Formats: sequence, C-alpha cells, structure tokens
Amino acid sequence: ADIGAAWGVLAAIRGGPRRAAGDVDPRRIAVLYFEHRGDSARTQHLADGLTASPIHELSSVKALQVISSNGVRPFRNASVRPDSLRRALGIGTIVQGTVSEDGNRLRVAVALVNAATGTETKSTVLERPRAELFALQDTLSKAVAQFLRLAIGEEVQLQETRAATSDVGAWELVQQAGEERKRSDALIASGNPTAANGALARGDSLLAQASARDAKWTTPIVERGWLAWEQRRIVGLAKGPGTEFTDRGLRFAEEALAIRPDTEAIHLRGTMRYWRYILNVDIGSLSGDRLLAAAEADLRAGGAARSNPRRASALGLLSHLLLRKSETAEGKLVALQAWEADEYLTEASAVLWRLYSASLDLEDAAEAQRWCNEGQRRFPNDPLLTECRISMYAIRDLKPDVPALWRLVEQYARLYPENQQEYRRKRAQVFLSMALANAGLRDSARAVVTRARADSATIDQTNDLMYLEVAARNVMGDREEAIKVLRNYLATNPQDRESIARDETWFFRGLRDDPRFVALVRTGR
Repeated sequence: ADIGAAWGVLAAIRGGPRRAAGDVDPRRIAVLYFEHRGDSARTQHLADGLTASPIHELSSVKALQVISSNGVRPFRNASVRPDSLRRALGIGTIVQGTVSEDGNRLRVAVALVNAATGTETKSTVLERPRAELFALQDTLSKAVAQFLRLAIGEEVQLQETRAATSDVGAWELVQQAGEERKRSDALIASGNPTAANGALARGDSLLAQASARDAKWTTPIVERGWLAWEQRRIVGLAKGPGTEFTDRGLRFAEEALAIRPDTEAIHLRGTMRYWRYILNVDIGSLSGDRLLAAAEADLRAGGAARSNPRRASALGLLSHLLLRKSETAEGKLVALQAWEADEYLTEASAVLWRLYSASLDLEDAAEAQRWCNEGQRRFPNDPLLTECRISMYAIRDLKPDVPALWRLVEQYARLYPENQQEYRRKRAQVFLSMALANAGLRDSARAVVTRARADSATIDQTNDLMYLEVAARNVMGDREEAIKVLRNYLATNPQDRESIARDETWFFRGLRDDPRFVALVRTGR
C-alpha cells in the first residue's frame, strides 16, 4: 500500500468502534474490496463491482452483521493484518479475493479468513467468460454464503439482488461512473473543486451511456440524480445553486419512477424535496407543509426498504427532518436506526451530531455527553463534534469552565475554511452566552449574545443565528427580546412556524404560553 493509503487505514483503525480483545463473533463479517491483478483500469472497476455484490446480498441476511462498503473502503488497496482488521472493525470473519482477466475470461479467487487467527478456512477459484459476468456474480455470492454456512453453523439465505439489466456493458459503465465519483470525493477533500466537477461530469456521461444501452434499467438514472446531489459539495447550499441541482435530481428521480417503483429513486426524490423545503422553493403544486410531508413520506419509504443500498442515508436525513419538525424523540430514534444500519455511513458524523443534539434538546446530559464523546473519538477533526463541547453547557446544572470555553470557541472556528469562520465563531458565542447565563453571569451573557449578532446577507443567509438567539434570550430570562428576535426570524422563515409551535424542548420553555408567541407561530389553518 502507498503511504497515503496506509495513513488512511491507521485513521480508520483509530477511529473505528472499540472491541474487546476476546470479542470475536464469526457472524460479524467484513467483505474486503477484491484486489485486481494486472494494470487494466477496467479490471479495477470490475473488482469493485464484484465486491459490492456479496456485501449487499449478505447484508440482507438477519443472522449476519456485515460491515458496509463505507466501512471497508479505507482498507481498499492497503495491506492490513487480519488481527488489525478485527480490532478496527470488531469482526470475526473476513472475506477477501482477487480478480484477474485472461483474454475474454474472468477469474475470481475468494477466501474466508478467521479474523482472530488469520487462518484461511475456505477458498475457491471461480472462472467464467466475460460475457457471463452476471452468472459469475451469482456464483460468487452463493459460494461465500456456503462458506459462511459451514463457518457459523446457520443457514444463509440470500435475496436475489443482481443488477436488473442483462447488458454487461451497461453494468460496466455504471461501475466506471462509480470510480469517477470516488475520484471526485478525493478531489473535493484535497481542495480541488474544478477537477472534482470534471470527475462528476465524466461520471454523468458514463451513466448516460449506460442508460442509452438499457433504457429500462433505473440504476444509471438514479445514480445521475445522486451525482447532481454531489454538486452541493462544490457549489454550496445557497438558494441559487441549490435550486438548480435539486431540480436536476428531481427530474432523474421522476424519470426512474416512470419506469418502475424504485425505492432508491423514491429516496432520491425525498432528498431533493426536503432540500427544496429548506430552501423555501416550491415544486409545482407542492409547497410549504405539503412539500415537507411529501419529502417525509419518501424518506420513510427509502429508510424502510432493505433493498435500498442507501437505506442508512435515508434514515439519517429523515432524522434531520424530524428534528427540524421538533419531533425530537422520534428524530433521535431514527438517527439511532441510521447509526445501527451503518456506523460507517458517509454521513456518520452528521448522524452522531443529531444523536447528540437530540439528547441536548431533551436535556439528557448523560446521553449528550455519550454522543459528544463518541463523535470526538470517531471524528476528532469534525468541527460540529467540537461544537458539542461548547453547546453542551446550554443544559442547566452543568458547570462550565468559562476560560476554557472561550479558548474552545476560537479553536472551533479555526476548524472551518476562512470564509466560514466568522459565522462559526458567532454561533459558538451564542452557545457560550447560554453557558454564561446558566452560570449566573447574566450581564456577560447578554453582552456576548449581542456581539454575536450577524449580518445575514453576508454570513448567515438562513438566519440560524437569530433562531439560536431566541433560545439564548429565553435562557437569560429576556422574554421581550426573545419575542422580538423570533418575530424577525419568522419574517424570513415562515415555513418554520408550525415546527416551532410544536416544539416542546427547553428552547421555548416559558415562551409557549405568551400570547405574542402563540400569535407569531399561528399558521391560520
């Protein structure tokens, strides 16, 4: 493995779930990305595609706990000892393999390895003509299932999840598009958005070619929608670009749904609908609460469908929606389901943040501390999971170390790009003002929260700081000012009136019975 890959593996080991040395369950399985033999880029994407098949099919078996593709991705193309994998991922069994080409034939060597001892317990070599790639996929998954049945002493019944296309060329184009998406991820992480955008464009072109080869196969259409969603990481989440990429994603979702009721297309549509709601952008007849309800229904469907390979992602976004609706208890439970479905989810840090923030809203100090600590351990460089160390002191009865919190405010802000630091600094200061108020330092708290007010046109377009100030003023006992700030917030975010009216957390404690509050959140229905 190269140095970069090795560092990535070490980070994954340090950041993964901790397991006791003797805690080895053979039913907890990692299917490592198959290695490819030869220099052909085509063999690489074939190897990745063949790896995805047993991961997805075995994940449907209730007797097994299969590490997701996100969990094993840090170990792709890296040499790591089985005992290191066992400690990093808490696994008892490893499935590993190699893929090679010999003319028009594909050869897959696959083995089952005991993670505790490093001993290879079962192995076989499968070979098929390239034109019979799908038959090779099926044979591979069945061979792994048979190995596992012998290893764990339980029947392993697979669901049929092979690609719903008979065109091998179309399938290969989708795998190549997946490589471009991975390349885009790496380019975004390295700070090269222009090259990342080029990779997304190449991926979109490959998916369009796949659709042209098999117009009835929904996967390439849906994947084009998800590539449109990736644009948010390049162009940002402001209303202008957000409207453009959600519009594109919606078109692909509807195109796929016109072919068949694809659960991942429903999930894609729900994602785009929800973001349109956040941006306060209508979709034809759907607007406001109707748009939110439609988004919620889609995300619930995507989260309930085990056939959806992005199920954990659907649950993660649904938890965000429920928390925004002030359905805090259910929002936390759904976030927990997302975490249990895939603790290596791409959005895992965001899910941990929601578990923390829901606990904060419920004033559960022990749970808030638990999820903040877990987030800090897993994602020590994630800014939000540093913010939790400040915002936690908004809970009453927790005694803050004020000088340490001031230092942490600056440390937190500097974790962000320079153009975001001022907003983040002010956000942290609002939470700090609550800590000061809870410590009895009301005058200092008022001075800090006043100084934290922002120019929404430049650093806070959605007025989130204003929303937080309502809570801060309420904590300080400044009811008049809280009502005034809430009035200004709802003038620009009227879609939030209903969720605020339903909010039962400490944010609005004492305000709910105020006639002015009731008048502000009344929707007229």
